[in-house]
Amino acid sequence: MKKFKSHIIGFILVLNVVLISLQCSAKEIVSQNYAAQFLQEKGLFQGYNGDLMLDKTVRREEMIVIISRLLKQENIARYYPTDELKFEDVQKDNWSAPYIAWAYSRGITEGYDENTFGYGNYVTYQEALAFLIRILGYDVSNEMWLQYNGVNDKAYELGLMRNYLKTQGKYFDVEEYLMAYQHNNEELSRDILVIYVYDALLTETSDGINLGVKLGAFSNEEVDNTLIDYNKSNIEYIQYALKTIKENIICLYMSTNRYPSVDEINDYVDITHYYKQGIMVFVERVDDHTYKIKNSTFGVTEEDVPSIIVDLNNSVSTQSVEKYRKDCIENTKLAQWQTERITRELSNILGRDPEISEIINEIGVEDYNRIKINIIKLDDGRYRVINTNPDFSSEEISDYTFTIQ
Repeated sequence: MKKFKSHIIGFILVLNVVLISLQCSAKEIVSQNYAAQFLQEKGLFQGYNGDLMLDKTVRREEMIVIISRLLKQENIARYYPTDELKFEDVQKDNWSAPYIAWAYSRGITEGYDENTFGYGNYVTYQEALAFLIRILGYDVSNEMWLQYNGVNDKAYELGLMRNYLKTQGKYFDVEEYLMAYQHNNEELSRDILVIYVYDALLTETSDGINLGVKLGAFSNEEVDNTLIDYNKSNIEYIQYALKTIKENIICLYMSTNRYPSVDEINDYVDITHYYKQGIMVFVERVDDHTYKIKNSTFGVTEEDVPSIIVDLNNSVSTQSVEKYRKDCIENTKLAQWQTERITRELSNILGRDPEISEIINEIGVEDYNRIKINIIKLDDGRYRVINTNPDFSSEEISDYTFTIQ
């Protein structure tokens, strides 16, 4: 089975669609543990009896306490008058009522509505970002909440998600992420919260001063050095990403022998993979055969990473296209043959004919989709592997039928 997968990987490499992961040093990316330790040392984040409880979720009232501590206002918030508190789901004699009244008076929380705070509910990813945007001195409008990614887009614009997005690419299985934003309404855990808070400390408030400098967590020099390191690592990766996308546009053109649409390019290069790594790159079409690959990552300018122009009429020769198509045909046929091998091995293990889903699962759903084949089982018990790539005819890649009896 390992041999089969090695052939599949070889096939994917030929097609140049292997995902690329950024290898960052500890200086270039902040992990959850580092952020938690940093915040704890600065007295901005606490746990219980020394345990920061990074695996736990955070309730909305707990989030308010964390914010009061972050802003070094806890002693004020703890004893804040509750006379004006109008949230009906918060009892005025509750321990958290003064904190909530303090946060409401400063515009840090508006509640779910004018009568409901959401007491006892767990804070979501999007709500946590809204809290942090407000303490930076920016407004979170109703229009932002109505847009699916409105709050996230504002957070990204400010630089609030720089380390969060990178930790998702480095410390999690990035294949689970279509976009980092998909967690909008999920409960936020403390390990993600510490990353959000750390990013907030590196972010400028509405009056132009970094929050961390205001709170004494960083000096101006430390902030500058941290952001320089961050942008330097981003610049190197973005340059690499643009070159890789260029190569993939050429490969897509060579495999199809036609000018691809932007949607086809985005799908082929898996453009969302780069979003998950914390960078924003996109492709725009200049004319029918020319494309521009651009960077729009926060803090990285056109001067830092110039756009790349890809003119397919001048980038690829007719001979290259013919050779590439020949390679694709040969490797698709190899994948068909290896599908027979994996099916036979599964049959020996299971003691029966494997289901189509079992075969695909052994290949790997993602690899299976990229290879562009379809496996069916005929009424007579035979299996057939069909080419589903519309850019190759049945004469170029014929169906492959086999039996395991």
